[in-house]
Amino acid sequence: MKISLSLILIFISLLANAQLSTVLKNSLTKQPVSYANIWILGENIGTTADENSNFTFDNSVKNKRITISCVGFDRREIVFNASSKTIYLKRAGNLLKEVSVTPRLRNKILVVNRLSKNKWKPSFENGGNPWLMGRCFPFREKYEVTPYINQVKFFTRSRVSDAKFGIQLVSINKNGQPKKTLNSQPIYDFAKKRTSFTEIDISDLNIEMPETGIIMAVEWIIVSKNRHECTYFTKGKIPEEVKGVSYSPSFIASKLKSGEAAWSYSRGTLRNDKQIRNPDSKIHNRTVAIELTLSN
Repeated sequence: MKISLSLILIFISLLANAQLSTVLKNSLTKQPVSYANIWILGENIGTTADENSNFTFDNSVKNKRITISCVGFDRREIVFNASSKTIYLKRAGNLLKEVSVTPRLRNKILVVNRLSKNKWKPSFENGGNPWLMGRCFPFREKYEVTPYINQVKFFTRSRVSDAKFGIQLVSINKNGQPKKTLNSQPIYDFAKKRTSFTEIDISDLNIEMPETGIIMAVEWIIVSKNRHECTYFTKGKIPEEVKGVSYSPSFIASKLKSGEAAWSYSRGTLRNDKQIRNPDSKIHNRTVAIELTLSN
């Protein structure tokens, strides 16, 4: 039987674009692990496991090294290939050491970096990669009276209803470098379909502000529910209309204050934004606008 050249080319094309599907599971309980971030190491390619803990890459990622991270689990790096049908993640064992469970009074409140809608500010948007972006809050002596983090507040903009996103609280060492995640379980919330304040109450976690400071980070979730088509215009003498894809929500930015720093997790690496920020960019020296409410 003769097979035409066109059929052979179609078959080769299908192989090249084949999807490699994987499910993430807890190594101990064998339960699914949802919304983990997956990156191709050193490349600007990533995705998020969906609510059923599934994720896919096309065949071009085969035999490349990926890194998987999820709050409450040890980070894992593996070579991704067709045999990676199920990947097991191990629960982290030392997440609660910096979390206090002492009795609280809650009769004193301190608001840090109060947000305001008075001025229009640029925002951070996501075109399809599972970024984390955070603001470093250095420790101040006045926090000793109200050391507990009660509430986190963001200024969000969403084009879809109830856009899901996560937050992470990361302690830093004396040199200002990220140390470890303080929340032992993922923290998720939803942004409304408009520009508005989004507040998250985390008072029940009883997390104290570390004496070396903290990085408060937002985490985009790259799932179909957050996806929407968008239109933007290229720069130049004759701007051209371009259609693209974005994932809600976006987060309004604000300038960094003295002692603060911006951090982002992308390409499988957590980096200080000074290493990657363009001085000519409108978001230079800015990061996600975040307000903290502390109490005793």
